[in-house]
Amino acid sequence: MHRKIDDLGRVVIPKEMRKKLEIADGDLLEISMSGNKIIMRKTCAGDDIKKMLESVIHGIENDVNGRDVNEMREMLEKALELVNNKA
Repeated sequence: MHRKIDDLGRVVIPKEMRKKLEIADGDLLEISMSGNKIIMRKTCAGDDIKKMLESVIHGIENDVNGRDVNEMREMLEKALELVNNKA
């Protein structure tokens, strides 16, 4: 896939890619270089991680038996992945 860069150095990330990577308007992207490649990686604000963890804690405190354990595991894994991506 090819995209043109405008006079301000901007490039549009295709909608399909943004949807697949869950990149929304206002999200932060980390931009770095590796050799002759430009690498963009979605980063996460601390508030997003905090909300995910608070949701898991709320489920544990209020209704462990009624919560789907796999759902809580997935939220924790996603939070951990986001933390690792920030490091």
